[in-house]
Amino acid sequence: MLLQLSSLLLVGVALGASNYPAELPRCHHGDTTCIINVSHMLVRQYARTGFAPAAFPQVEPFLVKRFDISDGRTGSLSLKLNFRDVNVEGLSSVKFDRAVGFNANPATSKFEMYGSFPKIALRGKYNADGRILILPIRGDGDADITLHNPKFSVKFKPGTQVRNGRTYLSVDKLKVLVEPQKMNIKLTNLFNGDQALGTNLNQFLNENWSEVWTELQPSVHVAIAEIMKSILSTLFKRFAYEDLFLEDSDDPKPCKYGDSECLLKTINYFVSEKHKEGDRSINLVKLDPLPVAKMNINQGADSPVNIDLTFTNNNLLGIGDITFIGVKGFGKNIDKKHELKFKVPRLSLVGPYDIKGKVLILPISGSGKSNMTMVNAELTFSFTGKSVEKNGEMYMEATNVNLLTKPERCYYQFSNLFNGDKALGDNMNAFLNDNWEAIFKEYIIMCIRVGTLLILLGVLYASCNVRALQFPTDIQKCKLSDEKCLKDSVNYVLHTYGATGVKPLGLVPLDPLHIKKFGLGKKPNSPVSIDLQFKDALLIGLKDAMVKKVTHFTKDLKNPVTIDLIAPKLILKGPYSVEGKVLILPIVGNGMAEMILEHCKIHVVVKMKAGTNAEGQTMAEVQDVIMQVDPQKVHYSMENLFNGQKDLSDNLHALINDNWKDIFNELKDDIGGGMGKIFKALLNRAFSKLPLEEVFTDAS
Repeated sequence: MLLQLSSLLLVGVALGASNYPAELPRCHHGDTTCIINVSHMLVRQYARTGFAPAAFPQVEPFLVKRFDISDGRTGSLSLKLNFRDVNVEGLSSVKFDRAVGFNANPATSKFEMYGSFPKIALRGKYNADGRILILPIRGDGDADITLHNPKFSVKFKPGTQVRNGRTYLSVDKLKVLVEPQKMNIKLTNLFNGDQALGTNLNQFLNENWSEVWTELQPSVHVAIAEIMKSILSTLFKRFAYEDLFLEDSDDPKPCKYGDSECLLKTINYFVSEKHKEGDRSINLVKLDPLPVAKMNINQGADSPVNIDLTFTNNNLLGIGDITFIGVKGFGKNIDKKHELKFKVPRLSLVGPYDIKGKVLILPISGSGKSNMTMVNAELTFSFTGKSVEKNGEMYMEATNVNLLTKPERCYYQFSNLFNGDKALGDNMNAFLNDNWEAIFKEYIIMCIRVGTLLILLGVLYASCNVRALQFPTDIQKCKLSDEKCLKDSVNYVLHTYGATGVKPLGLVPLDPLHIKKFGLGKKPNSPVSIDLQFKDALLIGLKDAMVKKVTHFTKDLKNPVTIDLIAPKLILKGPYSVEGKVLILPIVGNGMAEMILEHCKIHVVVKMKAGTNAEGQTMAEVQDVIMQVDPQKVHYSMENLFNGQKDLSDNLHALINDNWKDIFNELKDDIGGGMGKIFKALLNRAFSKLPLEEVFTDAS
């Protein structure tokens, strides 16, 4: 009765490889927090219907065809109880408190679940034969047994068998413990219908329930375990263990604050393993080679190296060979000094350059290809953290940045110096390399500082005006006034990246879109006056929306931008609480809720203000987003209304779904306002990443 709830998790993750619903997540091996959260979600969704694709039975109520308890020990109770056609009620209200194990190797992993129920009721037919104390007990009739606030634990150890390279499990050992805080028992037709004896025996059983449970629980646990083995065996025959979980990544786990050993290991992992392709999950761009779109070094007249040096479309090579050797700081208080120490065998900046000025007393000019290489360098990067809140989340900004660099040697090579005069060019390159240390101290360290900032902080601008963030090449850039191109480009992003997001654009995954908090306030004069709050909800269906129109984009952003789209189905689901009234009916409840909006027309008005960044480029700031949502049909579902009173809940659901349009019209302004605030934060996050000049072809 219990592990079918635990195994419902395994059913869910198994179907991730086949027909598992896309909106329900699977877990990685050993991620017990995810396992608990997914268990609760799956129980609430499938407890009353079962899950036919995995042969998982309905568990609310859960029908047990036969259930035998036999206790023949010498003691105060010797009893044989045979139950048949028993309905077990209350399993859907399970609360999983702890999961242990579920690791990648099932042969060595633990599999344990711990939790509790508010109440479990068993109702069915029984046959009893035995004795309590010296009193013989016989009966054949109806049984009603209620366990109050039972805590449970389930542990099992699987056997493993490899077939066609896949690992299949069998249930070798399974142990169940159930501990109720109280038990009520009612057995009818005891002693062939003798009312007086039956009443007295039921009273005795309830007054001494603890002793009765102590005597019976070993047999109860064995009987429950047999039922569970049957359910799990069906599951394990159908799916390999590899199908039950998400594919594990070698990515290291997050570190604790100030854990320098863990941080060192994690940073080295990402640099060594992810430098070729990057990692969108942590907003890490491809590091080796690292594109440097533009870098300018301009030293003043007081410097012996008085040059104006510009690099365009260069590559920084060698980052993948960096090894971090020391980490300091990164504790809970981020507003302190932090330090990273690392070494690199070779770091090269290669690409086109343009230079003019003088080095010591020698004039220098040229335009061509360059290669600046630093060999066997040890670098210490330090900065002071500054707490910055963005869109309700805390980030760290680096201030007081400092870099100490100690290379064994530096090499410089500039082609086409002095307009191709080979003699002058060769002499200048020889001079630069003969005096590499002096040259390095004056300006090369500036280049390394820029590259290091790009690697470690991912910033857009540093002291040398370096840009590493690139607009994704597969997304079509449009003219500001080209409405068809804008429509097609937005649809491409929505359909291609809706589920994954686009890190370079600051676009988070939109489907499902995680909404931390969403609420509708009371309207005293409205027939629908409710305080409805969602927390940690999911909005599903945006990736299937189709943009029909995008208008009024101008560089000065003075005109509001309008977007029209149609979504076949939008689903808002998650934990809710509600209090208020609908028409004359009071409404109260909390639990899981779902609002399904079908065939939605959505009209969005975005008001923005133009600003400029340090390079004089145009940055957009979203000031307001107004959304109007017009569905053709809405369905509302809220569990645990009126504290679980089913008749009141059914009546209210019938009322609000029969009158869905009137209900929605009363709520639509608040829904549009709330969704507008959410998308304002999302758009500001995206527009803060790139200037309009990098998004549109004619914005410069």
